[in-house]
Amino acid sequence: MDEAQRRSRLGDRAWRFRSREDGLEHLATLWLYPELECSSCVDDADDQSGPGHLAYYVNYVKRNYRQWWDADAVPIYWFVRGDPRVCEDAPNDYRHHDLPGENFLTFFTPPVDAKTGEPLNWWRLPVRNTRFPELARGLGWLPSPFQRFAPLRSIITNAVA
Repeated sequence: MDEAQRRSRLGDRAWRFRSREDGLEHLATLWLYPELECSSCVDDADDQSGPGHLAYYVNYVKRNYRQWWDADAVPIYWFVRGDPRVCEDAPNDYRHHDLPGENFLTFFTPPVDAKTGEPLNWWRLPVRNTRFPELARGLGWLPSPFQRFAPLRSIITNAVA
């Protein structure tokens, strides 16, 4: 596939960046992926529906992390995802935790718009919950880019009201 075909397939949101390891250039659509702390627990849920995953997750949080429920603040981890095969922690400046570690900019150069060459504004990337789509559907909520906490109790309380 030539570059024009790739741009057409990727639409207006194509970003160009290079691998820091081998210099290989990438052209990819990027988005932000928010992962609620402990949301991977839904892998253990027998009910595969969105409401089933949400109920399982809420019960898990209430049982194991009551402080998050009471504070109405479940931590959110942020990742940069993209096609094809990009999945890295968001850059350090945008993470809510101070854990040392690698992130997108450890492995890649800063992305620039494939058409204009303008640098990526991380805050303007779309937010998509792509890892646990049933939980996302059940929750019916997406955070703003780099929001640090999810108001889980408020979301649940207002959904029932």
